[in-house]
Amino acid sequence: MPIIFISGHGDIPMAVEAMRHGALDFIRKPFREQDILDRINEALTQEMLTHQYRLEHQALLDKIASLSLREKQIFMKVAAGEMNKSIAIDLEISERTVEVHRSQVMKKLKVRTLAQLVNLKLQSELTQP
Repeated sequence: MPIIFISGHGDIPMAVEAMRHGALDFIRKPFREQDILDRINEALTQEMLTHQYRLEHQALLDKIASLSLREKQIFMKVAAGEMNKSIAIDLEISERTVEVHRSQVMKKLKVRTLAQLVNLKLQSELTQP
């Protein structure tokens, strides 16, 4: 939840401390009503965007979690840039089996290209705000 501090006796160190602890803004009295309304609207917009990002990030993590163990292994290796032949040797399976699992990974994660798969992997590793 965004926090806006309002103080009639605030000073710079107090404002810095509030911001360091996550305050969105520090407003000193007296203030114009429009200024506080603008900051509240900005805070609500920011909170809505953060909430939406968290939902999308969790949906992405849930998609990845739906992969089987072997599919996760293939996903990680493909996203890391490994070739099918190298993956097959490393996992001691046939290259055709790698291709089948790779196809299933692409379908389950709803991506069409390797670039999208890599992007999805990078997004999954980002921390939530």
